[in-house]
Amino acid sequence: MRSNVIARATNSSGHSRRFAQIYSGNMSRCCGEDNPEPILRAGEEWRSRGLLTNGSLFSEHALWSEQNLQSLERYYVDQPDESDGTFLEKLKVQLESAPSDTKRLAAEMTWLMLLCPSNISIETKREQVRLIWSWSGDTLDERLDLLSPQVLAGIGSAGQSFNFNRWRELVFFVQLMLKLKRLPPTERNQLLDDGWSFADWLSTVPESNTRQLRHMILFILFPDYFERIFGGSDRRQIVAFFSGKTKAEVDELSPIALDRELLEIRNNLEAKYQTSKLDFYSPPLLAQWKERPFKTFTKDVAREHVLKALKEIDKNGVPPDARSTTYDLVSGHHRYPPKLVLSIATRYANGEEFDRSLFSGGEKSQAFALLRDLKFQIERKDFAGALIQQFLVQAEAADDLSTKQYPKSFRGLSVVVSFGKGNLARIPRIAFL
Repeated sequence: MRSNVIARATNSSGHSRRFAQIYSGNMSRCCGEDNPEPILRAGEEWRSRGLLTNGSLFSEHALWSEQNLQSLERYYVDQPDESDGTFLEKLKVQLESAPSDTKRLAAEMTWLMLLCPSNISIETKREQVRLIWSWSGDTLDERLDLLSPQVLAGIGSAGQSFNFNRWRELVFFVQLMLKLKRLPPTERNQLLDDGWSFADWLSTVPESNTRQLRHMILFILFPDYFERIFGGSDRRQIVAFFSGKTKAEVDELSPIALDRELLEIRNNLEAKYQTSKLDFYSPPLLAQWKERPFKTFTKDVAREHVLKALKEIDKNGVPPDARSTTYDLVSGHHRYPPKLVLSIATRYANGEEFDRSLFSGGEKSQAFALLRDLKFQIERKDFAGALIQQFLVQAEAADDLSTKQYPKSFRGLSVVVSFGKGNLARIPRIAFL
């Protein structure tokens, strides 16, 4: 099967050198226990039928043409729908008056966008592609190889932001394809034969720096040079850990600079472990960059650094994106977002602020354990309400006199709970004194 794909793609484009490189044995395509080959073969079909020519993945129609892309731009990109509704509901309305081939193209582009994410089910992917295709008036044959479970299994998590911003990803995709199709064929073919030139060219497409689809397309087309790491925070965290660069230095890197760093890191790790079968989401690499940073960033944090962080928040306030949803750190009469407090405290401890996106909060988190070890109180925002509700339920049942499960204090107040002694009290009580 692999040799057939190579022969067909080579004959259609003439770029045999690129395929020799791809199948030369380089293992940056190693994806732990996941098998990327069905997805990568599907990607080569897309390259052959959609990028180098104006064909179709699911039919004999000529779909991936500049004309159809311009139509999708007219009906979708240039007429954004800001009303309530799901992505698919709004897309259907936007394409209602569009030609049938425009709708078929939207279905095939959706197929490509859903090729990599593993946190979207196979059935959901197939159903969404089938639904969009049906808007053209045709029924899609779901027995097609490109809709098989092996192809639609996914190869890496896209994160919640990918689904939330699906409309932005499609806008980016349309603009990318229009820009590519408007290139002279020779220049377009040269780009598709050189991963680094293509990545550099991608930076000229609007929003390329913030779209996860950029990383997916590069992995699909050039899996020996680009990693299956689609989330921006993971890319930066891996580079920061293995390169020794500071967070500030890594944040200054462009997407293509991060790609080059990741390739250099891979080459160094392959030499260190004497194997090319390494994956950043599998042992032995995963535990190194995913778990160690918390201890690295917080090892010098002391109570005095947290107090300085509280003073800074008192002065500057809490940024909108840093507000806590469930827990507060309570100090005196003030309440603070625990993760923001710890993040700022690390800056006072070692000069570098620990990015809040790189560590978690919650009852069993390392962050809360550290703050409590430093004698700071963290409680749920609904603590008092939940405590009183617990009391009311027990009082209504009137079959339990125990009070050991209640805290002895709350925000500097003594908590006194009584349901009677020996016998049920006529009036149970809870008091904050």
